[in-house]
Formats: sequence, C-alpha cells, structure tokens
Amino acid sequence: MDRRTLLGALAGAVGGRADTALMRTIDIFLAFPGILLAIALVAPLPDAIQSMTAYHAAVTAASLEQAAARDLTRFLAAPEAKPVFAATGID
Repeated sequence: MDRRTLLGALAGAVGGRADTALMRTIDIFLAFPGILLAIALVAPLPDAIQSMTAYHAAVTAASLEQAAARDLTRFLAAPEAKPVFAATGID
C-alpha cells in the first residue's frame, strides 16, 4: 500500500483535526499548480512579445449625442486620461 494512501486512510479513520488538516494540505497541493498556471496566463507579457493594439475614435454625423461623443474622444486623447488608463491596466 502506498504511504499516501495509508496516511489518508489513517487520517480518515482518526477523523477530527488530523483529517481536516490532511484534507486542507492536499487541497493546497492540488490547487497550487492551477494557481501558477492562472498567474502565468494573466501576467503581463514581456514587451518583446506583446502585440500593441491602437484604438481610434470618431464622431459620426448620425450620432445622437455628438457633443458627448466629442467630449469623450477629447478626454481619451487628453493627458488627464493617462492615469485612468494606468489604473485599469491599459497603458
């Protein structure tokens, strides 16, 4: 019998704190590789392999809220927008 199986069976038979501690420890070990994978997928990529996306905005003649659209495009292009972009991860 494998030591891990024996340890699990013993903790299950004893119950209580030993069982709970073993279950939590195993949960952490099983979850840890998944956490590393998730971090690796969402972590920023190095500049050398990033692809940059340029966004453009325009106000069309058919826009119902032309003044609001112009204000928004001016704000997005203004230096004051830079901290907003940086705070949301868009830089």
